[in-house]
Amino acid sequence: MKITAAEHELICVILDAVRKFERAQRGERVTSGMQQAKAEGRRVGRPRQHHVDVARARELLAGGASLRATARILGVHPTAISRALVPVLILEP
Repeated sequence: MKITAAEHELICVILDAVRKFERAQRGERVTSGMQQAKAEGRRVGRPRQHHVDVARARELLAGGASLRATARILGVHPTAISRALVPVLILEP
């Protein structure tokens, strides 16, 4: 049995509609799962690469060490220290 051009086009349109429907469904499932995880108190997203010892970083910075020197001593990137200290800096008077 040979498929005509019209039949071929019909099959392609149907498969494209199924593809679009599945893509929308997948997006809704992901969003629903993320909302459920947040409601359960779990952290959503990529895990942190660097865990900064905030107390030690504050101690080194208060002692006069630069941000880069502190990062080198702690073995993390300077940006990781900045991000870790932002909540602390905002809460302090």
